[in-house]
Amino acid sequence: MDVILAEVEDEIAGMMCDSYGNYLCSAAFQACSPRQRKRILEKLSPQVAGIACDKRGTHALQALIGLLQLEEEQQQLMNAIKSRVIELSMDPNGTHVVQRLLCCFFPSVVDWIYIAIHDRMIEVAHHPYGLCVLKKCISQAKAPGKHQDMLLKQLARHAMDLVQSPYGNYAIQHALEEWGGSCCQPVLHKLEGRMMQLSIQKFSSNVVEKLFCSAPAEFRNRFIAELVESEKMSVLVNSNYGHYVAKRALQMATPEQSRALLEAIKANLSILPNRRLRVKWEKVMSGQGDFDDDLQDAVSWP
Repeated sequence: MDVILAEVEDEIAGMMCDSYGNYLCSAAFQACSPRQRKRILEKLSPQVAGIACDKRGTHALQALIGLLQLEEEQQQLMNAIKSRVIELSMDPNGTHVVQRLLCCFFPSVVDWIYIAIHDRMIEVAHHPYGLCVLKKCISQAKAPGKHQDMLLKQLARHAMDLVQSPYGNYAIQHALEEWGGSCCQPVLHKLEGRMMQLSIQKFSSNVVEKLFCSAPAEFRNRFIAELVESEKMSVLVNSNYGHYVAKRALQMATPEQSRALLEAIKANLSILPNRRLRVKWEKVMSGQGDFDDDLQDAVSWP
């Protein structure tokens, strides 16, 4: 391998981006010793961002990342990338490199990725490729600790912005799925008092449904109570998105809340101009929605 490296090491970056050379590089990396990989990394470092963003180079670089087992060599590559984390995260090819780093490198080495995502959370969460990196960060920070705390703080700080975003809402939903409602209480506090507003919007209504399923019982009951007690129930009734939120609320509510919610809906149906939507609501009220059998008695009329 030393003889081969001596011949190609100055051209290794170009070979990784070549339609055929990238396959050769991926195979050669597997045969290299740590000492030889260090030589390759030294040659790659100035051009690593360009390789990561190349449609062929990204595959060869990901193959190399999976082989770097020593903290020293991981840090060597991270040093070449750390100032370009956000740029790579929002690139269609570079995003896969950043996600690969999160999966393969030691948590202490990928600190730079979490710091960058923390500092520019909104920008990343509003971008389709950036969102993929943020979701991977959330998944990799599943255990309580420094990285989870960093992300949770920013998710809570920007919760209202994120839940109404076509991409950002998925970040909040993913955190609820991966960490659970109890862990995400800082986010829940930020959303409390806004249930009606969020229930009638396209993207945030999905988050509200997720909240009803994931939030601890005391939060869920308060969230549903906001809908029952709202003076703007006519707005919810007249919303296609609100229809799905109400169905989920009825599935998760206590029997008393279910009856109160149905009463509030019934009181506003007479002023509903949309006939098709009225039919949907009537099915919900008659217990013909997607409810479990043991919930029928709670939502049926006397």
